[in-house]
Amino acid sequence: MSDFQPVPPSRVYPPNDPPRPSTPPNTSNPASAPNTLDTPIRPGPSSSFPYSSMGGEYIEDAFVHAAHGMRGKYTLVDVKTFLNYLPNPSTNMPSVDKSSFAKVPSPRETEMYKPLISALRPFLKRGWTAVDTSNSADPNPNVFMGHSIKPDITIYSDQPASNSNLCRASDMESFLEVKALRMYEPFGNAIDELEKSPGYARDTRGQLATYFAAMHAAQHRTHSFGVVVVDDTCRLLRHTRSGTTITESFRYAETAHLQTFFWRLSHAEAKERGTDVTFTRVAAGGLESVRATLGARNDPMYRVTVGPHEYFVSDAFTRNHLYPVGRGTRCFVAVRSDTLQKCLLKDTWRLAGYHAEHEVYEKLHQHRVPNIPGVLDSGDVGHTCGYPPEGGWSVPANTTIREHIHYRIVFDVIGEPLSSFESTYNLVSCMRDAFQAHHIAYTAAKVEHRDVSVGNILAVKTAGIYRGLLIDWELARFEEDQISKAYERTGTRQFMAARLFDDPLPTRNVGDDIESFVLLLFWIAVRYAPNKMSDEKRSSFLEQFENPQSKRNLIISYRQSAQGLQLETPGLLAFLAKIGRGYVDRYEVPNSFDDRQEAEELAVKQLALEKHDWLLNIFETALKNEVWKATKDAARVNAIKRVEAAKKRKMDAGAEYVIVDRNKRRRSGERGPQLDSPSSDSD
Repeated sequence: MSDFQPVPPSRVYPPNDPPRPSTPPNTSNPASAPNTLDTPIRPGPSSSFPYSSMGGEYIEDAFVHAAHGMRGKYTLVDVKTFLNYLPNPSTNMPSVDKSSFAKVPSPRETEMYKPLISALRPFLKRGWTAVDTSNSADPNPNVFMGHSIKPDITIYSDQPASNSNLCRASDMESFLEVKALRMYEPFGNAIDELEKSPGYARDTRGQLATYFAAMHAAQHRTHSFGVVVVDDTCRLLRHTRSGTTITESFRYAETAHLQTFFWRLSHAEAKERGTDVTFTRVAAGGLESVRATLGARNDPMYRVTVGPHEYFVSDAFTRNHLYPVGRGTRCFVAVRSDTLQKCLLKDTWRLAGYHAEHEVYEKLHQHRVPNIPGVLDSGDVGHTCGYPPEGGWSVPANTTIREHIHYRIVFDVIGEPLSSFESTYNLVSCMRDAFQAHHIAYTAAKVEHRDVSVGNILAVKTAGIYRGLLIDWELARFEEDQISKAYERTGTRQFMAARLFDDPLPTRNVGDDIESFVLLLFWIAVRYAPNKMSDEKRSSFLEQFENPQSKRNLIISYRQSAQGLQLETPGLLAFLAKIGRGYVDRYEVPNSFDDRQEAEELAVKQLALEKHDWLLNIFETALKNEVWKATKDAARVNAIKRVEAAKKRKMDAGAEYVIVDRNKRRRSGERGPQLDSPSSDSD
C-alpha cells in the first residue's frame, strides 16, 4: 500500500472505455490538453429480470453494463482508514464472539445468510435489523435498465418502514452481498488489478453497483455503505457519485472490522450515514395548495433551500439519477415557499473544473442571448466527492474518477420535452429557437454549449405559441478558457459530431455543435415523427448514431437518408432533404485526381458549414410553409425492432429532460424513485 500515492485533486485521468450514452473516452489528447470528463449517464428501458444472487452460471445483461459503467471508478483503502468515515460512538461495542462468525462460511450461499444475520445482530443498534431479502425483490425502484434489486441481506434503521415490501431500497441503510465461492470475488488487492477480469468477478461488481444505484435513486443521499462477503472474507464499501472506495479483503471471523463497521454505522447520525439532510421531509397534512400544485397530495414532500430561498418539491420527474455514478441530475417541479411561484429545481453533482451553470447563464443574459431560461436561485450545497481525503487512498493508474460538487439551480420555467411536440412544424420551430440561442451565445457571448441533445432543448407554450429553449449549459466553454479544453470530448454520444471520435482527437470547434443539431433533427424525426418505416429499418437507422463510422457514413449519404425516412409530412421531409443536400460536404475528401479548383470550391463549402448561417437560412425558409404549419402531426413513439436492452437503452437515451407523468407511471407499474428518506442523482 505504501508504494501508491493518493491522486491530487487537480489530476485528471482518461477513461479507457465509454459507458452508456455519455461522453466517450479521450485516449489521445495532446500532452497539453486535459483528459476527458464524464457526462451524465442516461436512463435505460425496462427489462424483465430482477437483480439477484443466483449462483452457478450467471448471465445478467444488467450486471455487465453496470460493471462497465463503473470501470475505473474504484479506489482502495486500508480498513482502519475506512472505519474513520464513521465516528466512534460513546457506547461501548459488545465483545466479539469469533466462534459465531466462524460458523458463517458454507459451500452453499443460502446457508450463510442465517448465521451471518445472527452473528451481526449484537452489533446493530437497538431497533436496527438485518433481513434476508435474497428471495424478495423490491418491486418499486425499477432502476438501471428497469430491474429491481434483492440483496442477500438488507440493513434497516429504526425508522418506520415506508411500505410493506421486505426489500425496500427507499429505507435501505446498507446491504451485504454474500458469495460462497471465491471465484465470485469482485476485486483484487493489487492496486492496478482491483477490477478482476473473469466474468464472475465482473458480474459481482455490477451487482453491487445496482444496489448502490437503487439506494441513491430511491433516497436523497450523498453517499452510502455496503459489504461484500466472499467465503470467510469480506470487504467494506463506500459509494458516491464519483465511484466506490473498497477496503482490502479481511477475514471477518479473525478481526473486529466488520463488527466495528456495523456498530459505528448503526450509531451514526443520518448525515454521517449518507442521508442528504438538506432535503427536509414535510409532515403529512397542511400546505394543501402546494401539494396540489406539485401533484403530491399523497406523496412525500420536501423543503429544500437554494440560495436565500426555500422551495417545496416532491418526486423528481427526470430519470437520469438512476445510474451508479455521474452527475445524477434530478429535476423537480418546485414551489417557492414565500411567493408560491411554480418553477423548476435542478439538483446535480456538477463536474469540478467547469463553470457552475448559473455563471454561464449570467454571461448569456449579459449578452442578451434569446431562448434560454431565467435563473431564480443557485449555489453549491456543500457536498463534494471524488478527491482523496487526508491520506489512505490508493488509486489505480487507469482511474476515471472525477471530482463532483453537489449543486442546485432554480429556473423560472418548466416547459415540456422536445419529444412531446404537437406538430412537426412546432418541433422544427423549437429547434430553430434553440439554434438561434446557440448562434447568439457563440457570436455575442463567446460561449460554446458542447452538449446539444434531445434532452437539452425544451418546448415552452405561451398563449398557444411554442418557443424552444436551449438548456443545460453545465459543460459550456468560454472563449477565454484555457485552449486545452478544446481537446475534451464532451456531449451525448448519439449526437456528438462523428469526427470527435477520431484518433488523434481533433480540436473541437463550433461546427461540431452544429453537426449535433443536424444529427438530432434526423434522430428525432425517425424516433417520434409520423413515418412509414418498418420497425427493423427504423431500428437499423437509429443504431447508426451509436457508431462513429456509421454516423459519418450517414452524413455523407444524407441525400439518400432523407428520402429513405418515409416521413408522412411533406414539409418535414423537404426540410430534412434540403439539410442533407447541403451537409454532405462536411466529410467529403477531395479525390487525388480532382483539379485544384474543385478542391478549393469544396474547401469553401466546408468552411461555410462551420458557421450557423446556412442552417438558419434553411430553418427560416422552411418555416414559411403555411401548409406545413397547419398540419396536425403530433409526436408518437415509433416502434423499434425488439433488440437487446443495451441497444434499446442507447436508442432512447440522451433525454436528460424527460417528464414522466406520475399517474401514467404508476398505472404501468413503474413507481419511479421513492423519495421516502431524507441523490442526484445523475450523469
